[in-house]
Amino acid sequence: MLYKDWADKKEALPHVSILKANEFEMEVLTGKSKVQEGAKYLAGMGVKEVIITLGSHGSVIYTDNRFHKIPAFTPTKIVDATGCGDTYMAGYLSKKIAGADVEEAGEFGAAMATINIEASGPFSGDFSKVEKVLNYGTHEGYEKVFSWTEAWSSVV
Repeated sequence: MLYKDWADKKEALPHVSILKANEFEMEVLTGKSKVQEGAKYLAGMGVKEVIITLGSHGSVIYTDNRFHKIPAFTPTKIVDATGCGDTYMAGYLSKKIAGADVEEAGEFGAAMATINIEASGPFSGDFSKVEKVLNYGTHEGYEKVFSWTEAWSSVV
């Protein structure tokens, strides 16, 4: 896949409250390959919450000069990853609007993305399924994972 830098980012990013990118998009936008450097770069350009998704390795949310490690959940099966980033953000934003903190909203989005990858087509889960992933974890075949240690280890 070919990614292209965003020519107007310097003018636009100061007006962005929440920006979500995967690790490849982040590198194109920032020129940085390490998550912590890319997230800080985007925050330095004015973004208030920077979300970097790392697929099956989890995600990182940088806000108020603090990193939040958000686990991924191991799906019971992988059918179609199309739309997982959008599904993650739908869950994240719905929880943020309801008053959740960054970590709760991130985990909710990650749980929704896990359900999404287990079927083809648009998200077809419901709140009870998301809660099952969040609350029962391995009892239902799901496991929390944050394993992108190369990117994360240099943050500490």
